Amino acid sequence: MIGFFKKMNRDKVIVIEGEKIETIPVVFHDSETIETPYQVFPRSDAAVKFDPAGGIVFLINCNLNYLQETEHLKRVEESIAIRNIFNFEDKNNALNIPFFIMCAILVVTIIILR
Repeated sequence: MIGFFKKMNRDKVIVIEGEKIETIPVVFHDSETIETPYQVFPRSDAAVKFDPAGGIVFLINCNLNYLQETEHLKRVEESIAIRNIFNFEDKNNALNIPFFIMCAILVVTIIILR
C-alpha cells in the first residue's frame, strides 16, 4: 500500500544510435545533466520534448563511443561519491590554525583590557 502513493517519474531519454532507438528511464535531471541508471548525459546534447501523457522526453542522437563515455562518466561520479563518503574523518581531524590564533588574540585582549 505504501508503494501506491509513491510518485512515478515519467521522464525518459530516447537514445538514437544509427538505426537503433532505446528508451531509458530518467533517475534525475537538472539544468546541466540527465542521469539514467547507467549513464549521465549532458543536457546540452539533448533535445527536450514534452510528452502529452506526462513527463519530459530527452532525445539524444549519438554513437557507441558516446554511450561508452557516458557510462564511464556515471561510474566515475559514483566512485567519487563513495570515496567522499568514507573520507569524512580526514577532514575533521585537521587543525584550524587561524581559529586558534584568533582565540589567543581574544584572550590576550581581554586580559589587557581588564
